[in-house]
Amino acid sequence: MALPNDGELSVRGLQVEAFIPAGNENHFTDLAELYGINGYNPSAPSNIILADSFYGETLNLTATSITITPTTLSLPNNGGGTSQYTNINVSSDGSFLIVNKPNWIGIDDSYYTSGGTIRIYRFDNSALGSPERSATLEFRGTGGITRRTLSITQAGNPIELTLNPSTSQTLSRTASTLTQDVTVTNPLVVTGTVVGDGMTLSSPSVTNLGSTSIYRFTLSYTTNDTTSTREAVITFNITGDTFSDVRIITHTQTRLVPSLSIATSTLSFVQGGETKFFDVVSNTDWTSDITGTGFEQSLSSTSGFTTSNLSGNSNDRIYINALVNEETSPRNGNVRVEVDGGSPFDTVSLSQAAFVETLSIATSLLSFNSSGETEFFDVVSNTDWTSDISGTGYQQSFSSTSGFTTSNLSGNGNDRVYIRIAENTGTSTRNGSVSVAVLDGSPSDSVSFSQNPKPIWTDADILISGFDVDEFGDISVPTITTTGNIAYTTTYTDGISNVTAAAGFPLVGENTPRYVQVTVTVPSAYRNPGSYTKTVSAVQEERFYGSDEISISGFSVDADGVVTQPTVSATGVLASNITVTYDGGASVLTKGYPLIGSAATRTVTATVTIPSGWFNSGEQSRSATDVQEAATLTGWIYYPYNSTAETREIGGIPLPITTTYTYDDIASTAIFQFSVRTNFTTPFIVTEFGSGVLYEYGGLNSVSSVTFDSQVDGISPYQRHFEVRVPIPGPGGSNVSTVNVRPTGFSGYNTEFDIVVNRGSTPTVSPTVESTVLPTVRPKPQI
Repeated sequence: MALPNDGELSVRGLQVEAFIPAGNENHFTDLAELYGINGYNPSAPSNIILADSFYGETLNLTATSITITPTTLSLPNNGGGTSQYTNINVSSDGSFLIVNKPNWIGIDDSYYTSGGTIRIYRFDNSALGSPERSATLEFRGTGGITRRTLSITQAGNPIELTLNPSTSQTLSRTASTLTQDVTVTNPLVVTGTVVGDGMTLSSPSVTNLGSTSIYRFTLSYTTNDTTSTREAVITFNITGDTFSDVRIITHTQTRLVPSLSIATSTLSFVQGGETKFFDVVSNTDWTSDITGTGFEQSLSSTSGFTTSNLSGNSNDRIYINALVNEETSPRNGNVRVEVDGGSPFDTVSLSQAAFVETLSIATSLLSFNSSGETEFFDVVSNTDWTSDISGTGYQQSFSSTSGFTTSNLSGNGNDRVYIRIAENTGTSTRNGSVSVAVLDGSPSDSVSFSQNPKPIWTDADILISGFDVDEFGDISVPTITTTGNIAYTTTYTDGISNVTAAAGFPLVGENTPRYVQVTVTVPSAYRNPGSYTKTVSAVQEERFYGSDEISISGFSVDADGVVTQPTVSATGVLASNITVTYDGGASVLTKGYPLIGSAATRTVTATVTIPSGWFNSGEQSRSATDVQEAATLTGWIYYPYNSTAETREIGGIPLPITTTYTYDDIASTAIFQFSVRTNFTTPFIVTEFGSGVLYEYGGLNSVSSVTFDSQVDGISPYQRHFEVRVPIPGPGGSNVSTVNVRPTGFSGYNTEFDIVVNRGSTPTVSPTVESTVLPTVRPKPQI
């Protein structure tokens, strides 16, 4: 360090800046040696007057190595000068100098231990709003070289101070408010003021959030109707203890930009004059200037129309009235609406049609009844006109009751012309016309007239439609119209007596014609007046309950006699009230019909009691039939006659069965009793050839052949149809009887068998069969 160039040097200044190596006490005598000071008073070394030769000299530093602990310090914000110490351990090999010491850090020059401890102290930094502060101390040795540094930071007492919004805002042109918040550290206080046209600032509302508070101000501003922007300059004063600060924020309000527009660009008016309007859309004052003959303007639709200028503000409606244009050429005008100053502006073009002569008649034809009458037509015109009439018997007038003439009529504008004609007593149509034209002949229009003669009443003048009578006699009332709506009477009849539409006709047993008669009295408006009747007929269908009202379906009988039960129904009758009978009795439903050898007709009959609502009464029946086809004949010969085992099949081959008989009296005749059982009863003829004798069962005399009816197999008691008596032969002898059995009416069923009787101690019978036909064997039917 260089010594000062002039003035006094305090001893403390020397002690603060320079330190001598360890082992010295850092007293002034040591410092004097370090600085090379002579001629001082050791007992009072507060100030030293240096010789002129010492000014500008450099401090003689000897340290080449310096270490310190710590190298960084973080100090609190409190402090009290020498009462707040912090020790720094320093080791050096010579004298050194401390530089860059701030004024808030002090070095205790009276304390420097032999071990190299330096004691520093701090000053207070706790005042509200004090920022954090820092410094870097340099320890310099020989040649002024920095050997070590010590970084020191001391905390402050900062405050929070924020604005929301923090930047300038653009305010709407129309009146409104803006909320401005200021957040500060407690216990700071915020007050505010505003400068600006139309601007006011409310007192703040305060919200305490603990360590901070929010001061909320409301900026209110009126509508800016000027063409210049306005500013709200808000100044916030923040105070507390020894702290104070000022914050300023400026908000800008949008200016008025004049606008004016008209959506309508043209208005067209009819020749007869009318009132129309257009709407002005603006945000400021304006004037309306109208030009053009016959045009007026007003802010009201009913009054105040003028050709002078109108004054308005903001949105409004302007009514334009066009007077009647009596000229034959169109009229034009213009409306210019502009804001004060002339810009912006908009225009509406006005036009009115010219006067044009018109004439028209909506009616092109007038038809008059034959009795004569008065009709009219309307002339629609805007000028004078004449009416010229022609045609025999036709007259015209402006009155419906008088003044009728065949001469021309003169009229003006809209008017009504009446046309009159008397009764047409002839037989042909009378025609005429009228021509109406403006005075110069164009435009013009015309109406044609016609009057027919009296009509003749004919059949076509009565129309009858929709007449009908159902099977129950109910009448469908017809629609009746008459030409000219002439009154009529209606009669419902069967040709003999009349009935009413409500009562209807009685039931009939056969289709019967019914009639409606319409009678009118034809008036004198026709050439053939008088009474006239037209008749229309309808057929009432029979309501006879016949057998066709009963339905039988599905009835059948197969060859085995099995019956398929039919489905039976009848009109208006429940199935439970229908009686069904079969020609074979009710048992045929479960047992069927017997098998038959030739086809036979089987019958089922359904009987009902005729319900009410029919022409006839009592009972009605209907039958259905089916043919039972002939069954194939099958059967057996049984021996003995009451045996239950078949012995011989009719027409079949012999079965391997041997029957042996033992007789008590071997000297008597052998008697063999047989029965024939078939699937249905049929006549059989039995003939015997040989040594035997044939007897009809129960007969007293022998016969050459026997005719009998077979028995249905399975039905008992079993009948003995015939017997053969074969005499016993002599000892060692044999008698043979041949029996032929054949059904009548069937070919190919002949069956023969032999009966052989041998003489021995025990007579035996060994029948054998010779068959000419081998019929198909069928199962025995279950009867």
